[in-house]
Amino acid sequence: MEYADYQQMLDTTDVSKFPEYIDQQAHDVTEAIEPLTDTQLQEEVTLRGVITAPRAVHLVNVFAQITAYKMQLFLQLKHTGKHELGTSNLRMGMDTPTQG
Repeated sequence: MEYADYQQMLDTTDVSKFPEYIDQQAHDVTEAIEPLTDTQLQEEVTLRGVITAPRAVHLVNVFAQITAYKMQLFLQLKHTGKHELGTSNLRMGMDTPTQG
């Protein structure tokens, strides 16, 4: 996708369906990774023409970046005044369980 295409995508995106979009992306990632064999995971690949490492190492690095991005979004939401968000929202993706 070209950079210019992102504005069109943004203009046509229904933000109320954001959870559905995230679920679809998670499904797509799972579908792409699950079929990989141990041999494929150990295969040396070059990322962006610079970094050569086993495919598994690249995948771990991508997931580390996703985790950092999740933390960034959480902190930005907290900064905007969403004080009801807590650690369980960040770590487990759910509201703090209430004591009954």
